Amino acid sequence: MEEIIVCIKDVVLMSTAITASVVAVKGLSTWKKQLKGKDEYELCKRILIDLYKYQNGIRIVRNPAMFQYEYPEEIDRKKWNDKEKKYKKLVYAYEKRWQHIQDNRIKLNLSIIESKVYWENELEKLFKPIFEFENKLFNSVQDILLTNNPDQDDEYKKVVQKNFYEEKKSKILYFLGEKDEFDNKLEDNIKEIENFIRAKLKK
Repeated sequence: MEEIIVCIKDVVLMSTAITASVVAVKGLSTWKKQLKGKDEYELCKRILIDLYKYQNGIRIVRNPAMFQYEYPEEIDRKKWNDKEKKYKKLVYAYEKRWQHIQDNRIKLNLSIIESKVYWENELEKLFKPIFEFENKLFNSVQDILLTNNPDQDDEYKKVVQKNFYEEKKSKILYFLGEKDEFDNKLEDNIKEIENFIRAKLKK
């Protein structure tokens, strides 16, 4: 009888241990899902915030108006001629403007790398046309600075300026209002990313 009681006791203890292990595994699995969901949520939120800041940075760079507060007053006090002063102001202002894009591009690049853990290359593909436009915008800024550089060869500047208008880079560089094709395209690209992110948040 004593042996039977011991045997039953062992079976009960074993069953309890197995049940506890199953509960622990299920709990761990739930915790992992919750943690993954939280990490994805934070990633999604971070991507959208940085994307909106990045979009705003592009609009700042594309603003055709250049304001006096965008460059230091000391430029006007320098013993440069008018062309030199104009060029220095353009360089300073565009460097400051571009910083808005650069800062948020760095953050987006890191988030895109992190997104591959969950979504492979899906997000990277959606950003491709946006970053391609950024490259075109950067080249347009470089061209306008070059054509205003008084130290550059005049003949070379004429070639660059000719290509600038023939390739319609002025439309890339300058925001033209509600019917601006590049701004509208950027909005469409961003909507695709928003839809992608929202779909991930619903899972």
